[in-house]
Amino acid sequence: MGHLCEFIEDCEFTLLSTQILYLLGLEGPGTQDPSKYIRFIYNRVVLENATVRASAVSALAKFGLQLDYLRESIIVLLQRCLHDNDDEVRDRATFFVAMLLAPDAATGKAFGGLDATALLLQPLSVPLGAIEDSARAYMEAPSETPFSLSSVTVDPEFLKKERKAAAAAASSGVGGLSGMSGAAETIRASPAKPAARQQESEADLLSKLPQFVHVGARFASSKQAALSETGTEYEVQCIKHVYASHILLQFSLNNTLEDQLLEEVTVCLDISGINGIELDSELKCASLPFGSPGDCFVCLRRVEGVPVGSLPCSLKFLVKDVDPSSGEPAGDEPGYDDEYKLEELEIAAADFVKKVAVVDFKEAWNTVGADCEVIETFSLSYTSLKLALDAVVDYLGLTPCDNSNNIAEGARTHTLYLSGLFLGGVQVFAIVNLRVDSAKAVGMRLMVRSTDKAVSNFVASSVA
Repeated sequence: MGHLCEFIEDCEFTLLSTQILYLLGLEGPGTQDPSKYIRFIYNRVVLENATVRASAVSALAKFGLQLDYLRESIIVLLQRCLHDNDDEVRDRATFFVAMLLAPDAATGKAFGGLDATALLLQPLSVPLGAIEDSARAYMEAPSETPFSLSSVTVDPEFLKKERKAAAAAASSGVGGLSGMSGAAETIRASPAKPAARQQESEADLLSKLPQFVHVGARFASSKQAALSETGTEYEVQCIKHVYASHILLQFSLNNTLEDQLLEEVTVCLDISGINGIELDSELKCASLPFGSPGDCFVCLRRVEGVPVGSLPCSLKFLVKDVDPSSGEPAGDEPGYDDEYKLEELEIAAADFVKKVAVVDFKEAWNTVGADCEVIETFSLSYTSLKLALDAVVDYLGLTPCDNSNNIAEGARTHTLYLSGLFLGGVQVFAIVNLRVDSAKAVGMRLMVRSTDKAVSNFVASSVA
């Protein structure tokens, strides 16, 4: 951070300066001595061009919003920008001064209850391109309902373009500093996000697809599971996205055959073997040419309980033979229907748990108490503590706490602390005692606590 501050003291590149200022505003308030960065940021307001000055104003505001003892000083600095000769700088300064002077600014609220922290520090819930498309459509066909972000939907093709753009940016080495911060950061500088953050952002956008706007906010997403082997004719992987009353299955598809074009591609599921779910809706992949991955979606609705089990599934599509050199179908060939058998899709208890760590596990464990505690013992088919530990974490879907996922070399016993959030907002904690006996078999004692006995029982039974 110090090196970056020194760098922008004599930087002739506007793009780099705005990226560094964004990073200073994002990370600076959380450092041990945040005030030392204020001078470097304010220097940019005095010495730089309008674009950099606007970015510096936003960075200063983030310090004032998050740090009470610096708020008054930040307001003074921002007030000096109210008469800047650039309208963007003036508008930002006016906006942030009003935000910081609001009576409830100290609680992160301003302007009649608006969450200022979310507005300033969190990205937009939908991409700017999708907002632009929806705003244009609204202007062409106005309605009595005011335009808002909650009404913005995302075209599936837009998601595909975003993913390709992110992959291209990552492969070209763009990234490292940061992207934009939604409404507060409108400088046109948007490097690629880290892969994990990009996947999370994309998952949150799924509920903005017109077919799935009814599912609400996403609770959790699973790891990607392969439903076919790599290198086969059709490669299929699945991510399970869990919502309050729905499970949205995202199938990533890849056609490896050069002489085939697949159309109207979907994954058919046999849900008769699992109680408590029914088919809600689906979104087919309209076209899947060779070498151009696509997605299709199946939305399931939970009608009762928490459904777990295996779902037989198959890939169904219309096949058209194509000329490998051009990738175009031969003549007016109508094509023919075909089906490809896939591996069964497993819906497990871990899919309904979100990984949420706690700062002090033992205190949280004691606070919950033993009223809803469940204790189980198991004999596991693993020959080492490490293999058993990794498997238990996957089965339960909880996250390790207090660095308890590190096993001492040569240890024959180990205690693992886990925590998370069950669907519906129920906190869940687990203590796992592992031991290796003389036959190199691993035994386990599992203790689960939550505020709901049914949840404790459900989580404990997921290892069986």
